[in-house]
Amino acid sequence: MRNYTRKTDRGAPRDILMRAAQEVLRNNKSKAAAAKDFNVDRMTLSRFIKKIQQSEDAITGYKAVAAAKTIIPETMEKDLAIHLVTLCDIFHGLSQKSCRVLAFEFCSRNNVNMPRSWSEHGLAGQDWWLKFAERHQLTLRAPESTSLARASAFNKPADSGLI
Repeated sequence: MRNYTRKTDRGAPRDILMRAAQEVLRNNKSKAAAAKDFNVDRMTLSRFIKKIQQSEDAITGYKAVAAAKTIIPETMEKDLAIHLVTLCDIFHGLSQKSCRVLAFEFCSRNNVNMPRSWSEHGLAGQDWWLKFAERHQLTLRAPESTSLARASAFNKPADSGLI
């Protein structure tokens, strides 16, 4: 989903659950009363208390879903972004579609698990590309041909004379 906005604000923060659990465990307050006082769901509080009792170092709470669903590992994604920027710097213009094809080839050569649709179409998905470009602050302009004279004209000695 490209522009999803969350409709509800579900779940209780870990610190509130911890305070409610302490009321139940230390002050012998009932689970229902603690849940009502801290405005937490009774069953959520019960599960949280059960996890605490099973092991003291139980880590519960919410983690980012987007981080778990990324297709390319972060380090490889950074390498791909650097490569795309390098290609643009040497006047090798890339369209959005050619970048998506490049990302697909990058994944297939590095044996990265990718969605079936990527293999069927031979390119990365548009949603993936938009989020990738957003994460790495990439912008693409329509590729235009650059003549050798124009590319060689903007070098350091020529540029310093303009200022």
